[in-house]
Amino acid sequence: MKYWFPSLFTTYPIRDAFLAIVLLSSSTAVSAQHLAGKVKDPSNNDDLIGATVTVSGKSISVSNITELDGSFRFKNLPVGPYKVTVSYIGYKPFEEQVEIPRSGERWINVHLNSEAQNLTELVIAGAADRESDESARKSELKAANILNIVSAKAIEISPDISLGNVLQRVSGVSMLRSGSGDGQFAIIRGLPNRYTYSSINGIILPSPDPQTRAIPLDMFPANLMERVEIIKSLTPNVEGNAIGGATNLVMKEAPNSWQVNGSIATGANTIFSGRAFSGFDRSGFSLQSPSEKHGNGYQAKVSDFPTSQLRFNQTKLPLNLVSNLSIGNRILGKKLGFLLGGTYIREYRGSNSLLYTGQSIITNNTQETIANSSQFTTVQNRQYSYLQSRLGLQGKLDYQIDDQNSIKLSGIFLRLDEKQHRNMVQTGLSQADEIDYFDRVVFTRKTIANAAVSGYHKFSPSVSADWTGSYAVATSTRPNWTELSTFRKNQYSDTLYVGNPLNFQWLRSSDKDKSVYANIRYIPDKRVDITVGGMIRWKDRFSYYNRYNLNTVLAGLGVQQYLSAQQLQLSFSPAQNAFADSTNANNYSGTETVGGLYAMGKFYLGSRVELLAGVRQEVTRQQYDSRISDVLDAKTGSYKYADLLPSANLKYKLTDRQNIRASYFAGISRPNIYELVPTLINGDLYYESGNPNLKHTRSQNVDVRYENFFSTTNYVIIGAFYKNLINPIETSFGSATSTAKVTLQPTNPDKPAKDYGLELLFSKFLGNFGVSGNYTYIQSSVTTPKLIQQLDKAGNTVGVLKDQRRPLQGQSSHIANLSLLYKSARNGWNVQATYVYTGKRISVVSLYYGLDQWQRANSQLDLSVNKSFIGGITAFVKATNLLGANIYQDILASNSAEQNTSGASGASSRMLVQKDVFKQSVLAGVRLSL
Repeated sequence: MKYWFPSLFTTYPIRDAFLAIVLLSSSTAVSAQHLAGKVKDPSNNDDLIGATVTVSGKSISVSNITELDGSFRFKNLPVGPYKVTVSYIGYKPFEEQVEIPRSGERWINVHLNSEAQNLTELVIAGAADRESDESARKSELKAANILNIVSAKAIEISPDISLGNVLQRVSGVSMLRSGSGDGQFAIIRGLPNRYTYSSINGIILPSPDPQTRAIPLDMFPANLMERVEIIKSLTPNVEGNAIGGATNLVMKEAPNSWQVNGSIATGANTIFSGRAFSGFDRSGFSLQSPSEKHGNGYQAKVSDFPTSQLRFNQTKLPLNLVSNLSIGNRILGKKLGFLLGGTYIREYRGSNSLLYTGQSIITNNTQETIANSSQFTTVQNRQYSYLQSRLGLQGKLDYQIDDQNSIKLSGIFLRLDEKQHRNMVQTGLSQADEIDYFDRVVFTRKTIANAAVSGYHKFSPSVSADWTGSYAVATSTRPNWTELSTFRKNQYSDTLYVGNPLNFQWLRSSDKDKSVYANIRYIPDKRVDITVGGMIRWKDRFSYYNRYNLNTVLAGLGVQQYLSAQQLQLSFSPAQNAFADSTNANNYSGTETVGGLYAMGKFYLGSRVELLAGVRQEVTRQQYDSRISDVLDAKTGSYKYADLLPSANLKYKLTDRQNIRASYFAGISRPNIYELVPTLINGDLYYESGNPNLKHTRSQNVDVRYENFFSTTNYVIIGAFYKNLINPIETSFGSATSTAKVTLQPTNPDKPAKDYGLELLFSKFLGNFGVSGNYTYIQSSVTTPKLIQQLDKAGNTVGVLKDQRRPLQGQSSHIANLSLLYKSARNGWNVQATYVYTGKRISVVSLYYGLDQWQRANSQLDLSVNKSFIGGITAFVKATNLLGANIYQDILASNSAEQNTSGASGASSRMLVQKDVFKQSVLAGVRLSL
């Protein structure tokens, strides 16, 4: 038989190439093999993710990173001896000599031991490890109470750049958004921000907002955090003013060795591809009102009020900037550590809004107490342009005196500057109505500064103590708030007129806290751990407000034609408008002193049961002094109350990775000082007033939870909670003492409020691909009196109060998060697509029965892509609101006046009140870690 392939080989040059490939393959099969293995922590058998494995031979040295299951693999290594070294922050290095055989795969199991042998090493070793996802899951597993933790690593690779947006991805948390669309205030388990607090390293922060205790979380650049703890069951050593829960921000620690981290990114918000960003110059702003400069008796002049801010500049698709830099090291024999960091963010944000206003109530023509219906008379089209500049500075020093003593100094400064231009066109729903135009410019500066010194001392193997002293200041300044309104007489007219006064406002507030904390710990044996301690905080709060109206109507001539703000003829008419309003309700000062003592014990009942129980006593003193008229009651007020707050957290360890938990705690919520001042502000339909008779809220809270951490990346958590609130603080209505007009004020409903729900969290990885998410079901109820407007027998309009049972404001029945993940430590990829769903909720509580405004269910899809390269360089892209989700608000009642509100009703069972349009934001940049 004659074969064709010998002749082919002798005829074509391909023969040589084929033989070379065969020989190379044979050589590889004989002389190159694979090395693989796993890296674990022998103390708990956890896989160590991201450990560096280096293989060094005679002529080769290669490194790799362990994957999500702690594994590593080196392919096609030449046969021979190698040195394998493994390093991981917080662990002792590992070295082993291995021989790569001529056949098969060489497998090694690597066990890394913690390098912490004493206090100094413990602090050093744990600093960077605490920023990882693995550390966060371990902390949740080992914690005595119920909490969720977001690690610095999770924050870094998320689509978010502010803390407010980070928190929306936590189980049971939804966010109230600012006008720019950022998450601003957290609603934890359906309870609004009055029932929660925020702290830095356990120290409660003051608020820059003069009307609330809540901290605007969009002030915090996300990259300053080591981790964020959402505490859902309280223990005796934390303050009890957190019925819903507490958000504790743990700031970054000094690194073990010299470290430089930085990033820079740019991008844009696509809303400005369809319209221009409208900005203004604030250089002419006066930070003080005329009366502050010259005294309350000063008669202001027109020249005291600049109008240059009403000249607007238009910019198409302006670019955002996000940058940060931090340096740190540990010197003097690793005893002194320092960290300095800063973040600067400049963002152009915007929204377009449709708002129906001029609500009128259709009076019932019977005396039956049935809900009213309403109609609107005007529609507003609003365009917002925001320029936000965030500055975050952090400094930290820690000195390990010896194994028994250490001291820390830390400071943080946050500033959020926001320039807002709102352009609004208002038209009547009748074509014959005039068209009004409004331009409002607002500059707001909010700051938070905190400085703290703390120490730790170990007196003996069983006795230790720690202490902290803190000073914090929060301020808000809104100078030269300006609003100009013009109008056309009808839609066919081209001439602009100005008839309303030109309005200027100044608002300034400060909130100062001085705090001292001290704790003593005693461990008599391995089964008992006793801690006692106390704290005291002195708060001083101040609020200043003033406004001026400059008349634009010319004496004897009426309204004037509008050409520009600089050409307006202005005057003070009547003349008293030139003087400050010394009795304005927004002017007040107040103090608050909170003292607390506690005792708690952790008891190990056998090898599986752990009980943390104790009691806390808190005493609160509040006082205010307002500038309201002397003829009104409660111009000043003082309050004192004490609360005994027991708690117990029980943990049963099914295995080393499974727990069943049950907890109980008593909590409180204090009224804000502003809520106690009987302000009596005159609104269009009713008065708004504080309530000097307002009581603080007390609650009983129960949690149960099952958790199974299969590994640091795979887990399932199921929980349930129930809360009973006595004297909840809700907006309600009653008669004012000095007028027959109805008054809106905070009150304590007679009946308790209920809040309960279920939580589910999960994460599962298959190789490098994973899915994680959470779902929370929440129900709440509170009963408050509402107004029904009806005709009496004589045909007169009268108001009748009727109790209405409704959910708590801001509570959504369904909250869900879902993330699709791809992580490869070996290849440097980290990709996540995240979906957030928030169910419908009450956004505005109406004074009328059944006419609350509800925000529709909404969802958001975000994306983050990170790619790491050699040398500590990472490229990243962050994109938010990819689907361009909008926010809608409705009244869930039939539209009874369709002829006046055509287009205001999307369905017969609801009336559209507001639509907010947001667009996509995209950011791309690089990150460097040395």
